[in-house]
Amino acid sequence: VHAALNFLAAHYAEGPALAEVAAHVHLSPFRIAHLVKDCTGKTLLQHLKRIRIEQARVRLEQSDDPCAAIAYDVGYADQSYFIKHFRELTGHTPAKYRKLLCDWLSS
Repeated sequence: VHAALNFLAAHYAEGPALAEVAAHVHLSPFRIAHLVKDCTGKTLLQHLKRIRIEQARVRLEQSDDPCAAIAYDVGYADQSYFIKHFRELTGHTPAKYRKLLCDWLSS
């Protein structure tokens, strides 16, 4: 499970398919999906989403890159899907998150 999650963390921008993760750890897709869910309580897709949003959060904090570019760089082809996931995990849109951070830092 650790190796699968490390692989996912290293390749999050490419959005590796379950079969790729499974091949990396020499297990069937069904088996690795089951093990990850049993050990962590989350699916591989949930882990992928969390990793991508965490990387996007860091980029929003440390750069002035446009949100669309950050979305693409962390593996989202659709900016609206990125915004939806970002809001689900942080409670804010990416632009609002950056604005709140800037307001907090300037106060």
